[in-house]
This record gives sequence, structure tokens and C-alpha cells, in this order.
Amino acid sequence: MKNFPPLKEAHAEILARHWAEAGEAERSIAEWSKAGQKAAERSANAEAISHLAKGLELLNNLPETPNRFQQELALQLALGTPLIAIKGFGSPEVGKVYARARELCQHAGEAPQLFRVLRWLWVFYSARAEHAVARELAEQCLRLAEAAGDPDLLVEAHHARGVTMTALAELAPGLEDLDYVIVHHDPAKHPEFLYGQDPKVVCLSQAAWTLWVYAHPDQAVKRNDEAIALARQLSHPYSLAAALSFGAIVHQLRNDVPQSEQLALGAIKLSTEQEFPYWIFWGQVLSAWAASQREHSGAGIGRTRDAVAAFRATGAEVMVPYFLGLLAEAHGKAGQVQAGMNVLAEAQAIVDRGRERWWESELYRLKRGIDPHAVRRQRHIRRTLQGGGGMLLSGTESGFAPVRQVTGTARGDEFEPPLART
Repeated sequence: MKNFPPLKEAHAEILARHWAEAGEAERSIAEWSKAGQKAAERSANAEAISHLAKGLELLNNLPETPNRFQQELALQLALGTPLIAIKGFGSPEVGKVYARARELCQHAGEAPQLFRVLRWLWVFYSARAEHAVARELAEQCLRLAEAAGDPDLLVEAHHARGVTMTALAELAPGLEDLDYVIVHHDPAKHPEFLYGQDPKVVCLSQAAWTLWVYAHPDQAVKRNDEAIALARQLSHPYSLAAALSFGAIVHQLRNDVPQSEQLALGAIKLSTEQEFPYWIFWGQVLSAWAASQREHSGAGIGRTRDAVAAFRATGAEVMVPYFLGLLAEAHGKAGQVQAGMNVLAEAQAIVDRGRERWWESELYRLKRGIDPHAVRRQRHIRRTLQGGGGMLLSGTESGFAPVRQVTGTARGDEFEPPLART
């Protein structure tokens, strides 16, 4: 159940209506902005969107002046966070908000505001698995942060680049960036959650599955537990939903079905209460995987397929190759070879389009497991395309390469990621 709005927020809403009726648009806009931000702070996201939208509606009737551009930029930035919570990181509505904010920066932007806009655009393109664009945005954020010498901006810039680098399977530099955030961010000093989540929670969670890929399972579990504990300590619902959802993945990677399912169901429950569709569907994918592991009958296939489709309907493509890998595995266990191979082909197309390569080697392993002849056929086709010279376009002689080989480390004991040393 939602809490009733605090007195200050209710007072701002009343004042906003009175000023609007009196024809005092600018005063009304200021009060709608206050009411919207107060609602967002208590995770009343639908109310926040409504309040801020009313402010923007009034603003559209004012002449275009530098002050108006500043006001609109502040409202658009305030609108983005609750909109993400309701619609999802990659929704078209979110993209529209931050594209407009970037346009406003040309008229009214100062360096801190430009950083926020670029940082939020990074969130949008990351969610849509457009990782080349996301990487450039993260680098722009880092350049701005370094030029400003602002430690808070540096934390958010390293956060952005670390997440993108790990998605691209550039794990070593990605872990260095994530480690920077874990070391330098103090949540107690930053209770405002400017970017919707606590950066330390997110980077601990991101580091957890990255460490598992790097063959450090104990460190992965440790970081995962730290992320969830911190999110609970902060009492911030969106950060906790993210930590639980990533935690379900860490334990899926460990093939710990009960623990993965418990965290996934926790994420679904919390996200349903708070209206976080992105994490609801994420959790549903993992809970469906757990059901398929218990039932061994293909019963989880439909649930997994529906959850992945719902997740993608939010505009998100990030993590979809991994999710489709779970679906393909379920098809394979049910003896549905062609269906499994079709899903893997779709996953590989997403990888090739967005360069989200951290799970690519597993897609090759699944392909070989579902249809052992597929790899040999693919190798023959590639050799034919090369003119019979016997060289593969990509991959190893076995047809796939472990992630550590892709990222330049052939054996897990040749590289100790920074987080494993703590």
C-alpha cells in the first residue's frame, strides 16, 4: 500500500493548483516541481509523473527564454527517474525525455546538467543494448568529470563505463571501473539517488556476475551478498529490486535453483508492490528457469518466453542474449532441437547487433549441446566462405571460445581481477 503524501508535498500540490487558477504560471510550475520531486523521493512514481507533467504543460505556454529553458530542463530531469521506474530504462518515453533534455542543454546547459543528461542517455542506450553508443556516452561523462575534478561525477562516470565494459566482455577494465565506485562511493553521504539507484549497490551486483564469469565464484557470492545487504540497509526499493534481480542471476550461474528462485520471487514481489515492470519481468525469467529445472517437462518454456517478451516490450535488449540462452536450454532439455537453435540464432543476432559479448561463448556451448552437428556445419560453411583455406572467421578450433580467451586471458589463474583481491 502506498503511503499518503506528506504534508509538505500535499501543501505544494494545493499551492500549485491555486497559483494556476490565479494565472501565476511560474509559481504554479515551481510548486508542481516540488510536489513531483517529493513524490519521487518516496517512490510514489505515478504521482511524481503526474505532478511533473502538469508543470511541463504549464511551461509550454510560456515564451522561450533562457529561464524557461532552465525550468524545463529541471523538470525533464526530474521526470526521467520516476518514468524509468514505471516504464523501464529503455522505453521510448524515457528516450524522448533525455533527448529533449540534451537539446535543452544547448540553450541552458551548464556542465553538471550536461553530465546528468549524458549519464541518463547512457542508461537509455545501455538498456537497449546499444553498447557502442553507451560506451561513447560513458567516455564523454568521464571527460566531463575529470575536467570538473568532481569526485561525485567521477563515481557516476566510472559506474557507467564499468557496466558497459563488462557487457562488452572487456572484463578487466570493467572490473577496475566497478572497483573504483565500490571504493569511492559512500551512500551515507549521498541519500538523494540522483540516478534512480545507489551506484555502489549496482556496481557490487555487476561485479558479482562478472567475477563468476572470471571463475571467481566465492568472490561473486560475496559481492552479491554485499549488494543485497547494502540495498536493504538503504531502504531504497529500486536499488533493492536491482540487487535481488542480479542476485538471482548469480545463483542461476551457480546452478543453485532454490536460492535463485528465492531472490527472483523476492524481486517480483517487491517490484509488483512498487510498480517496477523492468524488474518484474527480469525476475519472472529467472523464476521460470527455476521451474523448468524442477519440472524437467518443458513446462517452464512458455513462462520463460512470455517473460522475455514482456521484458523486451519495455524497450530493453540488455541481458536478452543471456535470457534467450536460458530459454534455448529449456527447449534443448525438452528435446525441441529446432526451437532451441532458432532461439540461439536470435540471441546471436542481438549479440552481433549490440556487441553484448559477455555471454557469447555460452551461446556457442549451448548450440553444441543442443545440436552437436551444428558447430561442424557452421565450421564447414565458414571454411567454404574463406575459399577452403581451413581458417575460421571467428572462434577456436572447437567452434567457440571461453570468455576469458575472448578477453585476452586464456586461463582463469593468469589474471586476478581487482575485486578478488579485496
